[in-house]
Amino acid sequence: MGPFYFRELEGGGRECMFTPTERHNNNGGNTHGGALMTFADYALFAHTAHVRTGPYVTVQFESQFIGAGVAGIPLYSRGEIIRTTRDLIFVRGVLTQNEKPILSYSGIIKKVVPR
Repeated sequence: MGPFYFRELEGGGRECMFTPTERHNNNGGNTHGGALMTFADYALFAHTAHVRTGPYVTVQFESQFIGAGVAGIPLYSRGEIIRTTRDLIFVRGVLTQNEKPILSYSGIIKKVVPR
């Protein structure tokens, strides 16, 4: 998968980017849903980097397919932190292509506590 990129936005936050290729396509000729979800999972961590310390893992992830992705056109993710606790961060975001929504997602990441 990948490569995945991110850039800092003025005013805070990050925007993530991934350009799918034909190798990311499903049998229908569109970007495979698994590739979209993998990119969204990466984005969970990119959108929370400024508040995380130490290692985290995804403990919950949901997505809704809104449109079809196309190879060769960049996908972008914008996300926001909904809530943070001592060990959890709640995030939601949207993947877009040509400024049209392709996938919405939400997830919870959890701090890994050594045993």
